[in-house]
Amino acid sequence: MKNILFSFLFFAFFFQLCSAQSTPVTEKEIQKQYDHLDQQETSDENFKVIQQLYTTSQKLHYKEGITRGAYTLANYYINKSDYQKATDFNEEAKKLAEKLGDTGALFAVHNNKSRIYAAQGLEAESFKENHLSITSARQIKDPDLRHYTISIAYQNIAGNYESFKKPQDSVLLYLKKSLGETEQMGDGKKWYLKKYDMIIFLNISIGNFYTGIHTPPRLDLAEPYYLKALGYQKTHPEVFKISDIQVLSSAGRFYVEKGDYKKAIELSQGALELEKKKKNPRERMIAYANLANAYEKLKDVAQQAKYTGLYAGLSDSLSVVAKKSLDNSSQQLVSVEKNTYSQTTSNIIWAAAGLLLLTAIAAYIFQRRSSKKLHKNYEALIKKIHSEKDKKVYTNNSSEIKRPSFSNIPDETVSVLLSKLEKFENTEKYLKKGIDLSSLAHQMDTNPKYLSEVIKQHKGKNFNSYINGLKIDYITRKLYENPQYRLYKISHLAELCGFSSRDVFASTFKKETGVSPSYTISQLNNEKMN
Repeated sequence: MKNILFSFLFFAFFFQLCSAQSTPVTEKEIQKQYDHLDQQETSDENFKVIQQLYTTSQKLHYKEGITRGAYTLANYYINKSDYQKATDFNEEAKKLAEKLGDTGALFAVHNNKSRIYAAQGLEAESFKENHLSITSARQIKDPDLRHYTISIAYQNIAGNYESFKKPQDSVLLYLKKSLGETEQMGDGKKWYLKKYDMIIFLNISIGNFYTGIHTPPRLDLAEPYYLKALGYQKTHPEVFKISDIQVLSSAGRFYVEKGDYKKAIELSQGALELEKKKKNPRERMIAYANLANAYEKLKDVAQQAKYTGLYAGLSDSLSVVAKKSLDNSSQQLVSVEKNTYSQTTSNIIWAAAGLLLLTAIAAYIFQRRSSKKLHKNYEALIKKIHSEKDKKVYTNNSSEIKRPSFSNIPDETVSVLLSKLEKFENTEKYLKKGIDLSSLAHQMDTNPKYLSEVIKQHKGKNFNSYINGLKIDYITRKLYENPQYRLYKISHLAELCGFSSRDVFASTFKKETGVSPSYTISQLNNEKMN
């Protein structure tokens, strides 16, 4: 959670292009343009405006403007994983903030030191900076700004407690303390949006905690927080729209866990509709996962296959991007470590940072729970392959299956069909496309009704599941035994084992094994390298 939890925490403070295009020439104009950049999203153009304000402040020897620009630029670079530049700007901001006695800027400096320490696994140093940031925040004179800033500091501590595997009660304590600080803010025009956006975010965060972090999950305690957050859609629509995608996808995931699949589908479809305009790939991935899981429980195979395929494709794409970012981050961390651990990046939080932090928390919790479940399923799959390596995958042991009293198939016929099924399994003819009950019954010189009943009673599956199970067992063995198969595209693997499409293959693979083909391949490759 270290980087995910804070990586976008401060961007909301400073991004909006001012209407006037001319360079500000007075301190008042500089401050006004900084203020106009409040609550806007990140863009390269907005970054250029910050650079301009920072440079102009230097020319005018305007220390407040330089300080504000320095920690804003530091924040930009930390979110770009350029830790060296971020450290340089943050150190400049620290020196000026100490001279000016700017408690807000000092809060940001200490908070960001905590971030960089946490990223390097330095627990004691990270918590020390957390508490120094609170000390600075408590000295802020404006009561609303003070409550808001302390609220952010408490969230950061909660994140550190989770990152460093501290007791669950500590994480929850600081999330609730953060909510308490936010609720003390006034409802004036200046703070209205920030206050209620943060309240929505914290309700979802606490709901996510009970759903995805607390062991065991407490869905009964989580639901009131999701309902409260969803309620703002009607009572505070102008605020709700700031974080609507994240709220809907998080609540959708909760209702999958609860077993209210229709509600989960409704919320997740709503998130996807909003995502078409707002473009948030991680939230789209969570919505796809919610829908795939919900439709699986509702036994809607077509919809399950559709969303499993969409999820797998997007997940693979995001993994590639994440790996590039991680490689870059690692290089930058090494560079910074050679200089000093005490300098890093950040910005003070003046705006609706809750929206972006919520995205990080929701994605983290989803990935955390999914990873545990996936790895458990993967281990079961490997155990199955090992146990069946030296024997046939399907055995003709009809004595272990109680013969149904209503069956009118002669025992001799059952034995003959089981023998033929065993030969069929060993010849791998099940890999052919278009194989159906009638054609197989014809090959075995029997009628479809007899064959269907024998498969159901002695294989424990209907015909389609039986054939699909054979196909998936085949391809998992190939992936395990032959590294060459791991180089193939998913669509080619689908073709090899006789599936009509990539999506149907991916959906069936996950249904049979509990993991996706891409996850299985990545785990097998990792094990071979380690």
